[in-house]
Amino acid sequence: IADQRKTSQELAQQINEAISRLDTLINETRAPKTVKHKPSPRQKSRPVKTPPFQIDAIDVWDDVTYVATSQAGRVAFLKTGEQQSGWKFTHIDRLKGQVNLQDPAGQIHSISLSR
Repeated sequence: IADQRKTSQELAQQINEAISRLDTLINETRAPKTVKHKPSPRQKSRPVKTPPFQIDAIDVWDDVTYVATSQAGRVAFLKTGEQQSGWKFTHIDRLKGQVNLQDPAGQIHSISLSR
């Protein structure tokens, strides 16, 4: 009987230690964890090389020079200072057949019409 008591006490001690470890694990999993997020790598904005529209013609109406553009089946007539799809027309030269545009990033592009 004495051996059984000793064995029973040892088992009770082991059970108590196991319960204590389980309680510790439960408390650790319940504790809010701070998750550190890696900053997502920024995509470098690449300069746009061509506008999303076609430059079809340069024309003059009432002494004002216009550029005819087409995009998705629609035609627009724009003058210096006006914009289309974020591209600003900075200079239109009818005699040279040349148009200067500023892209959304601020870079200047020069486009010559084929004659």
